[in-house]
Amino acid sequence: MIAAFLKKVDGGFDYFAVIVSLFLAFAISWTLLKLCRAPQRGFLELGNRGSGSIYFRCEREKQPLGYWLLFAFYCLTIPLYIYFIYAVCFGLFRRTA
Repeated sequence: MIAAFLKKVDGGFDYFAVIVSLFLAFAISWTLLKLCRAPQRGFLELGNRGSGSIYFRCEREKQPLGYWLLFAFYCLTIPLYIYFIYAVCFGLFRRTA
């Protein structure tokens, strides 16, 4: 039995929606792990040191405003990920024309 929200327009199973949803669920778990570990470690990071792109590291004692802004940013990404999972599974991004 195919779940009603994972059907394509032609009635088949939408594997792309499942793959994207699983990836976003992994992103949610990664974000939650970062948020749970942040008070113990005393810092939050955004970016990757080795990639050469944007990298922010905010320590709670040295930069409290940056730390809490980054904490709030991570907290606000979780509902965004959940919305994307909902939209992909129910086909809100599909064109019907």
